Amino acid sequence: MLTFKAVFVIAVAFLLLIAGLFRNSVSVLAVTHLKPSCKSKRIDVLFLVVIGFFWLYAVLVTDSYDISNYRYAYVFRIAHSKEMLFDMIQFFFHDAGWSFDSFKLLWVTIVSLLLYSGIRNYSRAPGVVAALALVTVLTAFITQMRSAMVEAVFLNAFPLLYSGKKRDRFLYLGIILLCTQIHLISCAFLPFFFLRTKENVRIKKAFYVIVAVLTILAVFSSSIAYITISRLLTMLPMASDSLNRILGYFNGEGTHFRYAVFLICKHLLMFFLTDQACSFQLSYVTSEKDKRELKMIRKANTLMLAFLPITVLSASFERLFSCFAIIQYAMVFSAGKQRLALRKNTYLKQSLQSVMVIGMLMITFVELYFSSSDLVRVLNSIQWVF
Repeated sequence: MLTFKAVFVIAVAFLLLIAGLFRNSVSVLAVTHLKPSCKSKRIDVLFLVVIGFFWLYAVLVTDSYDISNYRYAYVFRIAHSKEMLFDMIQFFFHDAGWSFDSFKLLWVTIVSLLLYSGIRNYSRAPGVVAALALVTVLTAFITQMRSAMVEAVFLNAFPLLYSGKKRDRFLYLGIILLCTQIHLISCAFLPFFFLRTKENVRIKKAFYVIVAVLTILAVFSSSIAYITISRLLTMLPMASDSLNRILGYFNGEGTHFRYAVFLICKHLLMFFLTDQACSFQLSYVTSEKDKRELKMIRKANTLMLAFLPITVLSASFERLFSCFAIIQYAMVFSAGKQRLALRKNTYLKQSLQSVMVIGMLMITFVELYFSSSDLVRVLNSIQWVF
């Protein structure tokens, strides 16, 4: 049963989303009239309010399955094994006399600032993008502290891959390798380093076939999929102990059939809408910088499909989609009111934006059904602890 303050938080979040959608539709700076290179320099008040609300929400949440584990590890000075950087940070503040809530306050503040700068990197309508993210994916950024940090860092580091400078690409690699010492799940962002803007149709088709086969196997024959994916992971340049730690996520965490099908539909929808949005924008941009950005995001959007069979095997990897969902939202809103193309010359009357917003809200309500108990625990734990 939700408390009054929990209902109030939910109501404010949806009011911010409604305000964002309304502002996006009537503003003279509507993204339909902006080219990707013409980002507004005006301060988006709604964006600041949404990020501020997220920060306050994150600070006031005091309990969840993950937060209770972090609190226990912090109070009793328990290490997270191979993630030495996070251990060094939490031990430093623990030994300095900081309480867990004070440490979490600092951590949440850094994550919020990274989200603020990251969303501004991609979006011409950051207020509505942040508002939609607030009611869909940002709860994970509150409860999963370590993965929230590395995902927020990735959001800011990804533009280094399409800056056009070789040194920036290696800077991205260094940042992600450093993030693996906060959470090993950052290893999933290493393959992005090998993305190039050039398109290879044969490789792309082969990739689709491999992902489709692995996803089907993951749904109907998880043991075969686990063996196949583990062998593919062994081909990556990582230490054996890190590999074993990642494979450990699959032990006893199989995703049940209904939720697996739901996740597949959810991520295929966002893949399709984002691909459409990038394709539309590539048809009219002239700047080489903008073309590199859109092509790289489009390639990364395709690469994200590789996480589908892994997520079906273990729902823990669903968090990998959280930060990229923000980029997907930004791309769809940047495409304006472009209609949804089903085939080359066949269009639906609905716009990319409307399909995405309606679809993501419906998906969010379904997710509430699958994970209602922990979400209720999160919302009911809201309180001021200082």
